[in-house]
Amino acid sequence: MEINIATFSVRNSSGNIDEKATLAKFEKTLGSWNSDNVTVLSDVRKAVSAVFDANPGKRLATNYIVAQVLQTFGAMDEKEFKVNTGRVESILALPPYIKTVGAKGGVERIAEAVTAPSNDVSNSPAPKKASKSGKKQSGKGKSQTAQA
Repeated sequence: MEINIATFSVRNSSGNIDEKATLAKFEKTLGSWNSDNVTVLSDVRKAVSAVFDANPGKRLATNYIVAQVLQTFGAMDEKEFKVNTGRVESILALPPYIKTVGAKGGVERIAEAVTAPSNDVSNSPAPKKASKSGKKQSGKGKSQTAQA
């Protein structure tokens, strides 16, 4: 939302900005915008959930999820596309979704991730570090011994 202060400014009879009237005008507009935004955000959340419902237990690419969600809203201009893409991505960054990166990366619902086989290695014992005495001697060290 871009705010142009001139749009909301209410001036008094002397030409100065009437702060109370300006704030009242802005609050009314903000309330309306917020109400509309909450409704749209709720619709986006439902659409994201529907994508996962249609693909139970699967880890999905973010681009795939965005495309599926935006397709449910039909045609939109470039600005709406960017705003709604941002909404989808912000929803995917919060629970109940978890995003992983890498070759097998993607987004999955946490509830579904818990029931799937875990790739978690946090309970595995830590690998042992190689001791200094376990390292091979270099050829240089051997030749020094032979020369002595």
